[in-house]
Amino acid sequence: MNCKTLLTGVFLASVLATCCVAQEPTQSLDALLAALEASTDSARVEAAAKIAELGKDARDAIPFLVKALDDPSPEARSAAAFALGEIGFAEEAAIAGLLIRLDDAELRADDVPVWTYAANALGKLGPKSVPRLIAKLSAENRTGRRAAAITLHDITPPPKEAVPELVKLLIQNEPETRIAAMYAIIALDPKSAVSAIPSLQRMLDSDDFHTQYWACRTIAAVGPPDALPAISKLIELTSTGVASVRSNAADAIGMIGPTVGKQPVPALTKMLEDPNYVVRRSGVIALGRLGELSASSSPAVKNAMEDKAKSIRAEAAASLWQITGSHAESMPVLLTVLQQQNSPWEASLAFERLGAAGKPAVGELSKLVTSTTGETQYFATLAIAGIGPAAKDAIPALRTLLDGPDEDMRQVAAQVIEQLGGK
Repeated sequence: MNCKTLLTGVFLASVLATCCVAQEPTQSLDALLAALEASTDSARVEAAAKIAELGKDARDAIPFLVKALDDPSPEARSAAAFALGEIGFAEEAAIAGLLIRLDDAELRADDVPVWTYAANALGKLGPKSVPRLIAKLSAENRTGRRAAAITLHDITPPPKEAVPELVKLLIQNEPETRIAAMYAIIALDPKSAVSAIPSLQRMLDSDDFHTQYWACRTIAAVGPPDALPAISKLIELTSTGVASVRSNAADAIGMIGPTVGKQPVPALTKMLEDPNYVVRRSGVIALGRLGELSASSSPAVKNAMEDKAKSIRAEAAASLWQITGSHAESMPVLLTVLQQQNSPWEASLAFERLGAAGKPAVGELSKLVTSTTGETQYFATLAIAGIGPAAKDAIPALRTLLDGPDEDMRQVAAQVIEQLGGK
């Protein structure tokens, strides 16, 4: 479990706890099914939403929800699609109805198209729809092609057999369709996406910067050794692309890792002077991921530990640790950022990147776990989670939180203790 998962989990738990206070009495399923035929859009939407809350217990509602997929209201159609996904049974009628809605580009009042709800629902229903989704990738309807690609991203196990058709989408002059195809390829087993590399390299030269940075991400997902032919172009983009492209190009180089050799180091080091802090952050993280190959960048990385942005200071400290193998200069910076307001999570994420190499910090992090400052306790706990099993010596300190007054903190501490092998 990583820091981001814990952060998201606690947040959602808090929201759900708030939302569940003073709920109205639960309506019967029969009453809700009748309400799907109500005269007002809002009543039909509300009925579908309440059916969705019942989950698998609402299986008998599937035929009624399939019918509601043809509702004149885009809000009602999307609510019906969402409910089918939440119920979770891959019945043929549900799959067929949702596949039709992948062509539905009508916007709801919040400017979200109906097809996004159908795609999300099909993703939850599993692999049964895969052959028809692959066929839809070559359909005439542009919305349907894009929606099918996005749906394939969410299906498990990854449908590797979709790769040939997804690769064909990369050569179409439709940026949104190309991006959807790359989004899907990222979710597949990297080795099954090797055939996409030539097309992805061409995407790096696209006039559309969205296409460029998605190509960077997809090449990174494919990884070494197959992504190595793209390195020269990625290096070029660290200085010639717009900010999002520069950042994603550096991220891709870092994710491909030390197999790239020393060639990218000068360009990545130059990125530490970029006026955009997101670009500086990506550059310094990539240098750290290359480890000792980035030794020549050490002076610049040390300077970055004094950057005005806390996120840069934390990531630079972690990168110097990775480059030199020494924590002497890095650990004090990380611990300082961890205890400051506004960005303590940056240090937690940096410790997650260090992983087991962060073990020398466990003693100090254990002390912070027993701090009187709740925020510091929380992010020190996440930092320990990021280090992983190598931080098992922190378990006694974490156990002191199990009797604390904060329910969220108790929950996180229990999860991290289990992750570290404790009970």
